[in-house]
Amino acid sequence: RIGNWEYNIDTGRVWASEKVFELFALAPSANSDIDINEFEACMRDRERVRNELAELINNDKPYNIEIEVNTPDGNPPRMLHSIAHCVRDANGRALRVTGIMQDITDRRHAESVLERSEKLLRTTQQLTGIGSWEWDVNNQTMFWTEETYRIHEIDRAGLHLGEESIARSLECYR
Repeated sequence: RIGNWEYNIDTGRVWASEKVFELFALAPSANSDIDINEFEACMRDRERVRNELAELINNDKPYNIEIEVNTPDGNPPRMLHSIAHCVRDANGRALRVTGIMQDITDRRHAESVLERSEKLLRTTQQLTGIGSWEWDVNNQTMFWTEETYRIHEIDRAGLHLGEESIARSLECYR
């Protein structure tokens, strides 16, 4: 789910697409604009978001942030990713900031589950002294887990698991 938004620096108001209002669980106004403080009230770390916006406006620092949002409807927090740029007049004066916002809640959750699973696998391999590896025959590449490197006392940096090192890595199993 992706929406777009535009912040008018002079008025302090934000125009937002229906999707952005939906991401914040806010009711869109008649003209789809809202005071920036109403959006910020939903942001867990609004001071960081304000600082990032100020850095974009004042110093042209790229605006590419993740924002945790606590919506007023009581649903679990959402993670949003926003990218924006500053529009300036011919004299370089900042006029407005335009951006997009995407809901990355599901992606963050999947990353968290994967990270937990990988940590559990690493711990299990360390406790049992078992490593695992995969050989892609079509591409002539190998992948080893950290425990496999440890078992074979091979420095990860010293072994490039490509076609040229398949024979060397297989020597461990003779």
